[in-house]
Amino acid sequence: AVPERKKTAGGWSSRVGLLQFFFAEAGLTDLDRPPRLPGTEPDDLVDALAMLASAVRWATGAAEVLPAGAPQVDERGLRAEMVA
Repeated sequence: AVPERKKTAGGWSSRVGLLQFFFAEAGLTDLDRPPRLPGTEPDDLVDALAMLASAVRWATGAAEVLPAGAPQVDERGLRAEMVA
Protein backbone atom coordinates (compact mmCIF):
# COMPACT_ATOMS: atom_id res chain seq x y z
CA ALA A 1 0.00 0.00 0.00
CA VAL A 2 1.09 3.54 -0.70
CA PRO A 3 0.29 5.70 2.34
CA GLU A 4 0.12 9.08 0.61
CA ARG A 5 -2.83 10.22 -1.48
CA LYS A 6 -2.30 9.88 -5.22
CA LYS A 7 -2.86 13.57 -5.91
CA THR A 8 0.02 14.65 -3.66
CA ALA A 9 3.57 14.90 -5.01
CA GLY A 10 4.75 12.06 -2.76
CA GLY A 11 1.81 9.82 -3.59
CA TRP A 12 2.19 10.46 -7.31
CA SER A 13 5.93 9.75 -7.17
CA SER A 14 5.45 6.51 -5.23
CA ARG A 15 2.78 5.19 -7.57
CA VAL A 16 4.66 6.14 -10.73
CA GLY A 17 7.82 4.49 -9.38
CA LEU A 18 5.97 1.22 -8.72
CA LEU A 19 4.34 1.27 -12.16
CA GLN A 20 7.62 2.08 -13.92
CA PHE A 21 9.21 -0.90 -12.17
CA PHE A 22 6.31 -3.19 -13.10
CA PHE A 23 6.14 -2.09 -16.76
CA ALA A 24 9.90 -1.62 -17.38
CA GLU A 25 10.12 -4.65 -19.68
CA ALA A 26 7.39 -3.13 -21.85
CA GLY A 27 9.42 0.08 -22.17
CA LEU A 28 6.88 2.15 -20.24
CA THR A 29 9.27 4.08 -18.05
CA ASP A 30 8.47 7.76 -18.62
CA LEU A 31 5.32 8.45 -16.64
CA ASP A 32 6.42 11.71 -15.04
CA ARG A 33 4.42 13.67 -17.60
CA PRO A 34 1.64 11.40 -18.87
CA PRO A 35 -0.26 12.28 -22.04
CA ARG A 36 -3.45 14.24 -21.45
CA LEU A 37 -6.58 13.05 -23.15
CA PRO A 38 -9.73 15.18 -23.24
CA GLY A 39 -11.80 14.72 -20.09
CA THR A 40 -9.05 13.01 -18.09
CA GLU A 41 -6.68 13.90 -15.29
CA PRO A 42 -3.07 12.68 -15.05
CA ASP A 43 -3.96 10.29 -12.22
CA ASP A 44 -6.52 8.55 -14.47
CA LEU A 45 -3.61 6.98 -16.39
CA VAL A 46 -2.03 5.84 -13.12
CA ASP A 47 -5.35 4.26 -12.08
CA ALA A 48 -5.69 2.47 -15.44
CA LEU A 49 -2.11 1.16 -15.32
CA ALA A 50 -2.59 -0.06 -11.74
CA MET A 51 -5.69 -1.98 -12.88
CA LEU A 52 -3.74 -3.43 -15.81
CA ALA A 53 -0.91 -4.49 -13.49
CA SER A 54 -3.44 -6.24 -11.23
CA ALA A 55 -5.03 -7.96 -14.24
CA VAL A 56 -1.63 -9.19 -15.46
CA ARG A 57 -0.81 -10.51 -11.98
CA TRP A 58 -4.22 -12.26 -11.84
CA ALA A 59 -3.80 -13.79 -15.30
CA THR A 60 -0.32 -15.11 -14.50
CA GLY A 61 -1.26 -16.49 -11.09
CA ALA A 62 0.88 -13.99 -9.19
CA ALA A 63 -1.97 -11.97 -7.66
CA GLU A 64 -2.75 -11.85 -3.97
CA VAL A 65 -6.34 -11.68 -2.78
CA LEU A 66 -6.97 -9.68 0.38
CA PRO A 67 -8.15 -10.56 2.91
CA ALA A 68 -6.83 -14.12 2.81
CA GLY A 69 -9.32 -16.93 3.32
CA ALA A 70 -13.02 -16.90 2.61
CA PRO A 71 -14.11 -13.54 1.18
CA GLN A 72 -16.44 -11.30 3.10
CA VAL A 73 -19.78 -10.70 1.42
CA ASP A 74 -21.86 -7.54 1.62
CA GLU A 75 -25.63 -7.33 2.13
CA ARG A 76 -26.18 -7.82 -1.64
CA GLY A 77 -23.98 -10.90 -1.81
CA LEU A 78 -21.07 -9.13 -3.50
CA ARG A 79 -17.58 -10.24 -2.49
CA ALA A 80 -15.61 -7.64 -0.54
CA GLU A 81 -11.99 -8.29 -1.46
CA MET A 82 -9.05 -6.68 -3.20
CA VAL A 83 -6.79 -8.27 -5.80
CA ALA A 84 -3.23 -7.01 -5.98
